[in-house]
Amino acid sequence: NVVICIAFYYFFSSMTRVLPWTYCNNFWNTGNCTSVLDVTNSSMGSSVNITHIFNQTLKRTSPSEEYWRRYVLKLSNDIGNLGEVRLPLLGCLGVSWIVVFLCLIKSVKSSGKVVYFTATFPYLVLTILFVRGITLEGAVSGITYYLTPQWDKILDAKVWGDAASQIFYSLGCAWGGLITMASYNKFHNNCYRDSIIISIT
Repeated sequence: NVVICIAFYYFFSSMTRVLPWTYCNNFWNTGNCTSVLDVTNSSMGSSVNITHIFNQTLKRTSPSEEYWRRYVLKLSNDIGNLGEVRLPLLGCLGVSWIVVFLCLIKSVKSSGKVVYFTATFPYLVLTILFVRGITLEGAVSGITYYLTPQWDKILDAKVWGDAASQIFYSLGCAWGGLITMASYNKFHNNCYRDSIIISIT
């Protein structure tokens, strides 16, 4: 439910004229914040005659990263500093639990009706985003890059590990959802067959 909470938080935060995570110069930003991350080399010129040269890596961060870490979560550098309860996040968590309650208020019957919306609405949004995306400049080169396989990565163990973890995230194995829905199965249900069907689809 934390993921839904964060989605609600960003949904409510996006109800502004300018998105707060798209630019620097906010009170939560540091001097390392830069809106343009494609600048790889930075130089400093001066008319002062000095006898040594500075050579260091600049620690640049994006505005969205600083918004997330320094404003939304208010992360501290010390593990001993637990921080405070973030009331906006707590409110969004409450909203997400209210949505879950309303979806399950009448057991599986009400959740079955909610599925009509939750199963079709994302496809509508994805279709709108797809049409918008392919009409942008440079869309063809982006799609070509996305669909061009990198065969040298096929033997990389990290790629396979990431793919396996994504499968577990997608299926929600051992996370409330499948267990709750499975509790409505018959006692002698063929769970092995169901798990294969779910994994393939």
